[in-house]
Amino acid sequence: MIGIIPAIAIPQFAQYRQKADKVALDSAAIEIQAAAHNYYEKTGSWPCSDADLNAPNAKQLISQKHWKIETNCSDKAAFVTYKENGKDSFRKISFVNGEGSGGGNN
Repeated sequence: MIGIIPAIAIPQFAQYRQKADKVALDSAAIEIQAAAHNYYEKTGSWPCSDADLNAPNAKQLISQKHWKIETNCSDKAAFVTYKENGKDSFRKISFVNGEGSGGGNN
């Protein structure tokens, strides 16, 4: 009986954690995109480095989760790399066309 409870609870906990991480990533993506638009309005060009983005909450979350962010002005996007199911995945955050795509495994 005691062995059955962890067998059910552990997979459920992992799923809830993944859902929470996706919600956190969605929130960070919104802040990153807004910061990119603010940068563009001020400078007339898209941010080319993470330092150009004024997104302190997103940067703090990315740091806490041990995710990585890379900003690319020629792609007009930022890429957040994170772990999902033990594999590296990424989310592209387009500065121009909306929130972007994600889920690619490396």
